[in-house]
Amino acid sequence: MTGIQAEDLRQIQERLLEVRPDIRGMILFGSAARGEPHEDVDLLVVVGGIAGDQERTEVLKALRKALGPDGAWVDLIVVTDRGLRWGLEAHYPFYLDIAADGVVLYDADGITALLEQARAEIAARGIRRTETGGWQFPVPYRGRVPLSPFDNLTWARRWLEDGERDFRAAEGLFHLGPYERSVTHSQQAVEKSVKAVLACMGRMERTHYLSARLEAILETIPDPEWQEQLKGLVRAAADLEPAAVGSQYPVEVDEEVLWPTDRYGQAEAEWALDLARESLETGWAFIRWWTEEEPSV
Repeated sequence: MTGIQAEDLRQIQERLLEVRPDIRGMILFGSAARGEPHEDVDLLVVVGGIAGDQERTEVLKALRKALGPDGAWVDLIVVTDRGLRWGLEAHYPFYLDIAADGVVLYDADGITALLEQARAEIAARGIRRTETGGWQFPVPYRGRVPLSPFDNLTWARRWLEDGERDFRAAEGLFHLGPYERSVTHSQQAVEKSVKAVLACMGRMERTHYLSARLEAILETIPDPEWQEQLKGLVRAAADLEPAAVGSQYPVEVDEEVLWPTDRYGQAEAEWALDLARESLETGWAFIRWWTEEEPSV
């Protein structure tokens, strides 16, 4: 799909409003909103009167049912009007995407004005879109600054804590024998270690492919020892990035279809575990250095 038609969008709106007349707004976002080629369409639906996550899940199920099988190409996300306001005010990365790319399709409650206000605040604070579609917050060298609901160091710690869970999952799967699934979680542990380091510097990225991103900003760290240590993290991330897809899905290589079990055995899983362990250690050490020592003058 290279473009969505206005008639398609109108039909989507009608079907959703039939199910939930209390919809406050619909916002097209993602590649379709940016006018880029796309396979599906991302739609944020703002609904009033929802109490709790369970009810939001039920609303989402009802809206998906209303779209039917021919609406499978529409990815729906349901939020409350309060949730939208909170996300925009907190500068949560997902809502930064909504503010930057969002195209309001339906507005019954000032949604358009809300997005315009958010865009002005993003510009005033100096938050900018990166060349990879992530977000860069202004963070001084070895500083601690609020980014969204969390400051940069809290984001970094949360990434590493989640990475530790992936590492434990990788270890458990290694001993059980599905080695390719162990590699999946090792790759995630390395990826989240890189995201933690980037978060310290105020950079929020969502892609799996982060080694080049980290390598490109190493020069902003005027500490030769840490530049060398982070080069090791860059190498680990680059080595395991192919596993983000290859350890979970079949891939075509030289006119041959390789399944994850064909590519990742015991030796590969053990190697990936070592990279994950080293990467997490580097991530935790980087956070301690960023916060616990006084920057040299």
